Amino acid sequence: MNNFNISQNIRKLTIALIEQDKSAISTYCKNDYLKPEYVFQEIREYPGKLTLPPEEAFIDYEELPIDFNNTVVWFNLWFDGKKSDLIVEIRLTKSELDMIIINIQGLRVM
Repeated sequence: MNNFNISQNIRKLTIALIEQDKSAISTYCKNDYLKPEYVFQEIREYPGKLTLPPEEAFIDYEELPIDFNNTVVWFNLWFDGKKSDLIVEIRLTKSELDMIIINIQGLRVM
């Protein structure tokens, strides 16, 4: 998976979180234990307002390739225009149709 695909999908997820797009976040929460309500609650409880970071921030992430089609990514969310210590962990999977599937693994304060 190339860096452009990863950055593009991090941006897509971040926008869905900012817009509180329940439909999109529901499709990104594929784990039985992680519900969209939990994701939104964690963001609401964090001090400040979730904001879109500058474009260059979307290349500032940690990545762990699992295999050719799967990568785990950790990305710091931004609040009030500043990088926060609230990290979203996502798994990106390339489907048989070369589409990237986003799966939120969790939110953590680091």
